[in-house]
Amino acid sequence: MQTSAKSPKFRARIRAAWVRRNAPLKSAEYALRLATDAATRTEPGHPDHQRAHRLADRARAAARAIRKPAARFARVAATTAGLALAMTPAHAADDWTDSQLAKAAALATLTAADWSQTRNIARHPSRWHETNPLLGEHPTTATVDRHFIASAVLGAALLHALPSNVRDYALDAGLVLEVGCVANNVRLGIGIKF
Repeated sequence: MQTSAKSPKFRARIRAAWVRRNAPLKSAEYALRLATDAATRTEPGHPDHQRAHRLADRARAAARAIRKPAARFARVAATTAGLALAMTPAHAADDWTDSQLAKAAALATLTAADWSQTRNIARHPSRWHETNPLLGEHPTTATVDRHFIASAVLGAALLHALPSNVRDYALDAGLVLEVGCVANNVRLGIGIKF
C-alpha cells in the first residue's frame, strides 16, 4: 500500500518523526535555561557559583550537540518538501480561498510574534541564544530584521506562485512551525516586544 503525501497517515508519521527528533532538544534547552538561571542567581562568592556555571556550560554543550542533528533533520524535511513542491505542476497565481487568506493572516501574525521574540533574544545574548541555524547563536537585531523581511517577501511570493491545493499544505506547515517556535519561546520566558 503506497502512502501519498496528502494522506493523514503520512502526515501523522512525519509529525511523529519530528516530535521524536525534537524531544531531546526541548529537554536540553530546558535544562540549559534552568542551569543558566541558577548560575545568574548565585553570587560570585557563593560556593555554588562555580558549580552552577559548570553545570550551565555542560547544559549548553549538550544543547549544542543535540541542536545540530535537529537542524539537519529540519533542513532535510525542508529540502524534501521543496522537491515535492518543485515536482508539482504549478498554476501560478491561483485564486486564494477565504480559508487560505485566514491562514495567511494567522501565519503573518505568528511570524510577527516570532520576529519580535527573536529581536528580544538578540537584545539579550547573555540570557538566551537563537536556535535557528540561519541566524547563528547570537545574531544582531539588524540581522534578525533582514532575515524576517527576506523570509516574508520570499514566503509571500512562493505562496502566491503555488497551486491552490499545495498552498493549503504550505500554509498549514508554516502555521505548525510558527506555533511551535512562538510557544517554545513563550515557555522559555521570551516576551513579544518590538
